[in-house]
Amino acid sequence: MKLLQELYKKHVNNKLLEDSNKPTMTDEEDDIWNPGTIKQEFPSDKTSLNQIPSTFKTVDILHGWKEGTVNLDIGGGRTFLVDGVDVHKFTTALRGRNIRNLVFDPFNRTFEHNSVVAEEVKKNGADTVTVNNVLNVISDVTNRYRVIKQAYAALKTGPENYAYFLIYEGDKSGNGKETGQGRYQNNIKTVDYIQEIHTLFPKVFRKGNLIIAQK
Repeated sequence: MKLLQELYKKHVNNKLLEDSNKPTMTDEEDDIWNPGTIKQEFPSDKTSLNQIPSTFKTVDILHGWKEGTVNLDIGGGRTFLVDGVDVHKFTTALRGRNIRNLVFDPFNRTFEHNSVVAEEVKKNGADTVTVNNVLNVISDVTNRYRVIKQAYAALKTGPENYAYFLIYEGDKSGNGKETGQGRYQNNIKTVDYIQEIHTLFPKVFRKGNLIIAQK
C-alpha cells in the first residue's frame, strides 16, 4: 500500500507540473483557502442543488452526528433564501442535531462569506468535513487535490473526526464529459478516488459511494 501511495503521489505531482495554467498545491505557495485564487475549467456553479445528501443518513448509521460539533461543508452550494432566511437543507438538517454547518464554496458563495469561513476553519478546525458530490464534477486532478487538501487541513485529529467524500459515479465509464452548459461529470467509480484521497489521509475506507477518511 505504501508503494502504491508513493506512486500516486508522483502521479499527482507530475500532473501539477503539467497543469501550468492552473494553481499549484505546494505548502510554500498558494493559500488553499483564498477564494480569489480558486479557478476551474467548469466552475461548479451550475451544479448547486438544495438537498440533503445521502451522507446525512449514512453517517447516522456508521458513527452518528455528534451534538455541539462543527461541520465544514466544502462545495456545499449556494444560499437558498426564503423570506430572508437561509433554508439550505443540509445546514437545516444538521442544525436540527445541534451541529453548526459552515459552507465553503468559492463558486456559489460570496468572497466575503468564504473568507469568514476560511478564517474560522484555519483558526479552530472542524470536527467533521463533508465533500458531497464535489470531486466528481472537477475535471482536473490539481483542483481535486486542492479540495482534498482543504478537507485534510480543516479536519481535527481524533478518533471521532472524519472527512466524508460522497461520489456521484455518473455512467461509470471513466470518460469525463460535459453534461450541459457549465456542467461536467468525471463518470469515475468511487473506488478510483480512493488513492487521490489516500495521498493525504492515512486512513481511508469506503461504504458504497461514500469515502471516509481520517488523519
